[in-house]
Amino acid sequence: MTSTNALRCTLITTLALVLISLMAGCLPTTSFDELKASQTDFFASSSGDTLKVIVSSNEAWEAKSAEDWLHPNAVRGTANGQIRMTVKVDPNFGKTERKGAVEITTGAQSVTLNVTQGFGNVDISNQQYDLKVIFHVLYNADNEKRLQEKNSPTDDLDDYYPINSTQLQGILDQVNDIYKGWPVEPSGWGRDPRYYEDGPRPFTNLNLRFSLATQDPEGKQLTPAGIIRHEITDKDLAIEAVMDDKPGGTYYEMGFPVSRYINVYIFPFRPDGDPNLMTLGVAHLPHAPGFHPIEGLAVYDKRVDKFPNYNHCVVINSKIFEPLQQRNLPQGKDTPYKTIAHELGHIVGLMHVFGEEVKDKGLVMANSCIDSDHVKDTGSYNRVAYQAEFSNAVATNNNTIDLNNSELMRTLRSRYDCEKQKKYLSTNVMDYDWTYGDRFTKGQYDRVRDVLYYCLDIPGFKIENPSPTKAGGLPDAEPRAVKCTAFLGQGSGMGLGVLLPECRGTAHPE
Repeated sequence: MTSTNALRCTLITTLALVLISLMAGCLPTTSFDELKASQTDFFASSSGDTLKVIVSSNEAWEAKSAEDWLHPNAVRGTANGQIRMTVKVDPNFGKTERKGAVEITTGAQSVTLNVTQGFGNVDISNQQYDLKVIFHVLYNADNEKRLQEKNSPTDDLDDYYPINSTQLQGILDQVNDIYKGWPVEPSGWGRDPRYYEDGPRPFTNLNLRFSLATQDPEGKQLTPAGIIRHEITDKDLAIEAVMDDKPGGTYYEMGFPVSRYINVYIFPFRPDGDPNLMTLGVAHLPHAPGFHPIEGLAVYDKRVDKFPNYNHCVVINSKIFEPLQQRNLPQGKDTPYKTIAHELGHIVGLMHVFGEEVKDKGLVMANSCIDSDHVKDTGSYNRVAYQAEFSNAVATNNNTIDLNNSELMRTLRSRYDCEKQKKYLSTNVMDYDWTYGDRFTKGQYDRVRDVLYYCLDIPGFKIENPSPTKAGGLPDAEPRAVKCTAFLGQGSGMGLGVLLPECRGTAHPE
């Protein structure tokens, strides 16, 4: 090769490397004397914005923001390098200008990117909320080995596999289908003639989706997405051990900031003492700020990463992921996603559609017509009366549930609307027992939007969004949780058994 050709090849290679570096957002490497940003003061549009800045440093650095509405795309950089960083700014739905900052630090050096955002006529009603979910899977290795040893080499119908990111993504896809009004359509014996009496799909769209978190609170990539598996030595855990955990406790410290993530713990629940009972899940309700109270919710005015006196979260019984357990449940293999859809409904502020009343600091089923979910169009009913009707119907059918008995199935899926004084088909996500559990109402949409707009312990855009306050020195919050316990019976022969769940709320789990 001639010297001219060699020089040409060297130039081409150098230019290609520079081009690749620029495309990746990194500028050519050189030496720098200090941490520096090309611009430190920004004004962002009220409708949202993307700010651009070049960061250079002689040391490795990290970027963080205390504000939920500021999102730097790069959270760390290397020594003697430059990065083109962007900061995504969420729309400002408030009525005043707001200020925030992104702090870039090396340890000894720091640079602050100051952001001022205007306010204006920004419509929040059309915004889709995308809430990040982190699943903390607490597993016992011996339990998992025992379950997998039962797997059949020839028939995988009842095979068990450890809970993983791919499985959870599939579950959230099904949950999101329900929340956007496009649930899986039942067919054959599974579809009641009344299924579409209120109109065809799409049903009510909550304009809300849940997605697996891809980064931890420090900006580190989560691989795989949305799940952290923690091995535990106990074969099962008491629900209170996780939900009532305090600062410094194992499960409390696992949790991500509640203003940015929904924490869902999956673990084998310790039995309640009755072998015929199984608790499927429990969820805390959100808190409303004092300046905007919401019926049925406790008040808390601070935006915190975590509450100082309990672990705000959803807990799911990992036993509902076991195929042999699913045989005893009416939803069968749909139990995991139907249960998670229901519990996520609680954490965004929805109550059960049946009547409940406060008793001994908790919520119990009311043997009367009480509209206790604070939503007018959900068809509140007396669940105690329903359960009596359920028991009578099953007893007259030789204590079995024949899925081909249309009259029996019509009875089990029917509720009596206290206000309208007529029977209707149970389809609401926030109901239990024999229900399709696959849609919401317009009234529930309105309540969830109210919660998303104002409650500070739920991620997403806020009409008023104060900076988070650290847990130290904060007043205790009032935890309110809703617990759903299933009464297990004999299987029906089709993988679906008699389930008579009892869902109740507790104002003070402790």
